[in-house]
Amino acid sequence: MKKNILFVVDEQMYGGISVVLTTLLNRMDYEKYNIDLLILHNRGESLINGNLTEKVNILYGTSFFSAIDLTISQVLKSKNLALIFHKIQIILGLKTGWIKNKIIKERKKILKKHYDIEIAFKDGFCALFTALGNSNKKISWLHTSYDVHDYTEKYRNLFKQVYEKIDKIVAITEDVSSTFNKIYNKKEKTEIIENLIDIEGVIEKSKEENVNFSKDFINLICVGRIAYQKAYPRLILQIAKLKEEGYMDNVILHIIGDGDDSDTVNKIIEENNLKENINLIGYKQNPYPYIAKSDMLLLPSLYEGLGLVLIEANILGVPCFATKFANVDKTLSNGKYGLIVENSEDGIYSGLKNILKNNEIIRKYKENLINYKYDKNEEIITKINVLFEEKQK
Repeated sequence: MKKNILFVVDEQMYGGISVVLTTLLNRMDYEKYNIDLLILHNRGESLINGNLTEKVNILYGTSFFSAIDLTISQVLKSKNLALIFHKIQIILGLKTGWIKNKIIKERKKILKKHYDIEIAFKDGFCALFTALGNSNKKISWLHTSYDVHDYTEKYRNLFKQVYEKIDKIVAITEDVSSTFNKIYNKKEKTEIIENLIDIEGVIEKSKEENVNFSKDFINLICVGRIAYQKAYPRLILQIAKLKEEGYMDNVILHIIGDGDDSDTVNKIIEENNLKENINLIGYKQNPYPYIAKSDMLLLPSLYEGLGLVLIEANILGVPCFATKFANVDKTLSNGKYGLIVENSEDGIYSGLKNILKNNEIIRKYKENLINYKYDKNEEIITKINVLFEEKQK
């Protein structure tokens, strides 16, 4: 008999987690599993309008969950009274513990079957939702280093109860595991399973569109949501400084993505007369042709769990520039496949200046990438199969 498995996410905005989840769901054995995917707040389009197999059954949350992935400032800015009310409900519910009873009621409205396995595929609220279910086995999948971004910090007592009810915790890196367990001390439940990468898919998709970036310019690229974590404003301010110093005459930064900080980014570009140097492409369902035609990919994030886009760029032979965050040394092989800089404005400025002064640096990284291989997928698939098949004690 097939097992029923439920994956839970809070939204489907474009980003690394959506890409990883799509890859995982497309590799599942549908002879063995019935897969449902619950999107608590139907915001974004990465999963449904992407390349997700039709074998996955999509479910959506009730209106109660419409504010779970939004900040208070975003909700207030919307001036939507219903949204503001739901956000207040959620915050008060988390602080008082009342939200547990509310989630149990909302689950009954959404879910019409019993699940053998339920997986909270994003940190924080999804783990709470899963912990309050009656599935045979409950899994929380962690993507973020908790020393730099802790979704549960304001509600520590509540989440200590949550992780008592979670049967298995999957962390995508050793750092994610260790920083989580410094807080919750659940090492006996924790297993490290790195991200699956759709290697063939990345390569094939990179050929689907003919992108004409001028060869007279150094083409830099950023790919990802325009949101706080990605720290685009500080990157653009350093580019403005470099332009004043004469280093941007033959350089263009292409940015693929959109998000809540788009207005801020646009304003900084206009105020610093950077329209000739920064090309805002917007959201692209398939960013890989653009990455493939770039000279270097930039990831100036404040924090990342893994930095999936770095691996994707390296697969396409494109070197990377990344701020220092957990696991980046391992991802870029201690600087063999790209430049790792201090996670600060000065670090970004100095690193970019160094590259723009000496184009040979990019050429050397490209040479290092000629024989690059990401060879972890089979091991990862084996670990996931064992995880899903082992009986809960």
